[in-house]
Amino acid sequence: MGIFRAYDVRGIYGSDLTENVAWKIGAAFGTLLEGSGKVVLGRDGRLSSPSIAKAVASGLTEAGCDVLDMGLIPTPALYFGIKASGAKGGIMVTASHNPPEWNGLKICDSKARLMGMGLGLEKIKEIVEQERFRLEGNGQIVDSRQLLEEYADFLLAKVDIAEGISVVLDPGGGSSSVLAKKLFERAGCDVYVINEEIDPYFKARSPDPDPDDLEDLKEEVLKRGASLGIAFDGDGDRSVFVDDRGRGILGDVALAVYARHFLKGRRGAKVVYEVSCTKAVEDVTKEMGCIPVVCRVGHAFLMDLMLRENAFLGGEISSHFYFGDVQIYSDGLFAGLRMLEVISKEGKLSSLIDGLPKYFSSPIVVVPVPDEVKFKLVEETGSVVRGRGLKTLEIDGVKAYTENGWFLVRASNTKPEIKIRAESKSEEGLKMLFRELSEVIKEAASKLGVEVEIPPLR
Repeated sequence: MGIFRAYDVRGIYGSDLTENVAWKIGAAFGTLLEGSGKVVLGRDGRLSSPSIAKAVASGLTEAGCDVLDMGLIPTPALYFGIKASGAKGGIMVTASHNPPEWNGLKICDSKARLMGMGLGLEKIKEIVEQERFRLEGNGQIVDSRQLLEEYADFLLAKVDIAEGISVVLDPGGGSSSVLAKKLFERAGCDVYVINEEIDPYFKARSPDPDPDDLEDLKEEVLKRGASLGIAFDGDGDRSVFVDDRGRGILGDVALAVYARHFLKGRRGAKVVYEVSCTKAVEDVTKEMGCIPVVCRVGHAFLMDLMLRENAFLGGEISSHFYFGDVQIYSDGLFAGLRMLEVISKEGKLSSLIDGLPKYFSSPIVVVPVPDEVKFKLVEETGSVVRGRGLKTLEIDGVKAYTENGWFLVRASNTKPEIKIRAESKSEEGLKMLFRELSEVIKEAASKLGVEVEIPPLR
């Protein structure tokens, strides 16, 4: 089934993902849990989410599990609910940053760790495909919306923010809208919110916030003289920052800022980050006497590695952030609170960013490639790169190192596309790298008999 992706279930509602499929996945998860225990359930604001959630709950209860229904919530509230209630796992109905016609399921274990392929999701897929359901139970559905308030209390107890810091929030019509304004006001901030109403069509902006866009948020930050702007993704587990100068900040840069602050006095602590992150993360981590650990892209894999390495801090360029001293899962709301904590103690975010090691990085460039071709293209790209004698790292796609820096080619886990990025110590070096990267991909594509259109470097 094509809806089972690397770290979640995702597809077009009504064709790939239906209520019948959702019921089967709920029943399969209940079967995997041997028909007992509690499972926390939440959903985002998409039009299809209530009916998908209802079908999942039916499958779970018929398999014997009790369902703790939190209703409409940001995904991180589900993670909290699992741990706070002692549940055996949880299911969040969301397609996260995908377009509105999509929906999906994020399935978690008892540690609130996402069950990706190789981490338990493959077992659920097998039960669904074989229809090997254990349907001998009669579980109950329990209204558990109070867990959302407990979640807010938990977050606020973990941060120390100076009173009166000005922040502009942009939930983008996503599910973080149910809590964001109230949470940051309770933290003592001066809060202004745009795109606050739940919008299943995401008309105001994409549910996938891009630091290069977010014009409305940038305008409000500058207009109000705010210290920070925060844009949340569709389900609230990511936060993209805009600094006091109105600049959109990539997640790897924000991670380096976190590292400079939170690694003080923690010599030997580990920082987990994914392969497309700027080398500034490695530089700052080592500068603080700590240990950098590289991971493949995907929050299921990063969360798993954080747990296995007992890491203190983690992050991705997509603005998933992980704070091992408090919670292991990615939480856009908590990341926003923690960035305000950094600002209140260290000064303007723009100055902190300008003080990081300087690299010239391309954006992550998206190249449309059919699902059935994308992994073959990356594999062939690796062959071309190795044929040129370049050193590579191949834990996720192909990362090649040259005298000018590095470039990366990897297949998206959720969309029909490959993603590429390059980084150098100089602007000229970056241009040379990107040209070489484009040549390598086109050579690989020609060997497969396919055509790819690589956008020019911006």
